[in-house]
Amino acid sequence: MLDPDSMFTVFRSDRKRARGGGVCLLLKKNLQAAAVLLHNTPDDADMLCVDLLLHQPYRLFVVYRPPSTCSQSGPGKQLTSMDKLVNCLENSCNRSGPTIVVGDFN
Repeated sequence: MLDPDSMFTVFRSDRKRARGGGVCLLLKKNLQAAAVLLHNTPDDADMLCVDLLLHQPYRLFVVYRPPSTCSQSGPGKQLTSMDKLVNCLENSCNRSGPTIVVGDFN
């Protein structure tokens, strides 16, 4: 349904906390890519990560952060949703090439 002519490789991460939703990435089949397993992803954000294997490796993140995830933080309080997201991205960043982050961060 997403790719009736089989021209793309489909990477997807379905929403785990509710029905429907998630993120998806379609790449032309002539591009070499590999899914990357993410650890410590925020519970309230949908995200996936793919390494594009070009002349140098590019790490690509696709993120959706719903508007309901905004919260206040302060000394002694839990990390906000955005703090958790930034920590996950920093820990999963590509050390040998560019990192690209795209999505809806509200």
